[in-house]
Amino acid sequence: TDGGGSIRIPASFCGVFGLKPTFGLVPSLPGFGGWKTLSHVGPIARSVRDAALMLDVVAGPDEIDRTSIPRGTSSYLRAVARPRVGLRLGYSPDLGFAAVEAAVAGVVEGALGAFETLGHLVDRVALDLGAARPIFEIVVGAENAGAHRTELENHRALMDEGLVKFIERGLGVSAVEYVAAVARRDELAAALAAHFARYDLLLTPAVAVAPFPVGQAPKDPLDWIPFTYPFNLTGNPAASVPAGRTSDGLPVGLQVVGPRHEDGLVLNLAAQFEEAHPWAHLRPPEP
Repeated sequence: TDGGGSIRIPASFCGVFGLKPTFGLVPSLPGFGGWKTLSHVGPIARSVRDAALMLDVVAGPDEIDRTSIPRGTSSYLRAVARPRVGLRLGYSPDLGFAAVEAAVAGVVEGALGAFETLGHLVDRVALDLGAARPIFEIVVGAENAGAHRTELENHRALMDEGLVKFIERGLGVSAVEYVAAVARRDELAAALAAHFARYDLLLTPAVAVAPFPVGQAPKDPLDWIPFTYPFNLTGNPAASVPAGRTSDGLPVGLQVVGPRHEDGLVLNLAAQFEEAHPWAHLRPPEP
């Protein structure tokens, strides 16, 4: 599941493919409720085709989940079989607010030429989604508190400290603050709608930092995942595609974001990149 990047972040760090589908494409009920307006269910796989095959199995509405939606195609596996050509791709290096490690930016920008070689247009775009952070902080805090306050009361010592901070922050959010933050998500949707009026897809880094040793994560997670959580707020399909390696051999992901319901198009472009630059045989370096 992916409530702020938990499909795309590990996919980027491990050099595999991960897709956060359009919100509701894969029902979260019965079984997993998650954060009610943020959590998406989707595949992490070694190849795009494997992810498309999994999506064929799990996508589609379920009456128990009132937010679930019909699938956008009869087969996502077939959607990747015939490459789409001449796509207009907008590349944002920072979404207007993100700080990115130089090594990560270098790998991602180095991969952009592959899309041009495949026959697509790539433009650098000025897209500002800086409003996403304060909105996400309120929404994720409140939804965490709603989902996990009982666990916090009974099992705090066993819980991840980052999750505890989200819950404690959310316990202080008023109903008025939460509703206002949810309403502001429309600002982000409008900015993306303007982008997709000109471009078929959006490209960004997947994560702002290279993989780090266990226990040495940067202090504030929202500082290093600025490219993932905005699209949990908007519900757009977004995938992490292995773009290459740093000079230390660490995997770096490139994010492909599509208009809502265009999961097949996101998969199609990712499959084209994989065909040109295979990654399934690669392994991260040993610690």
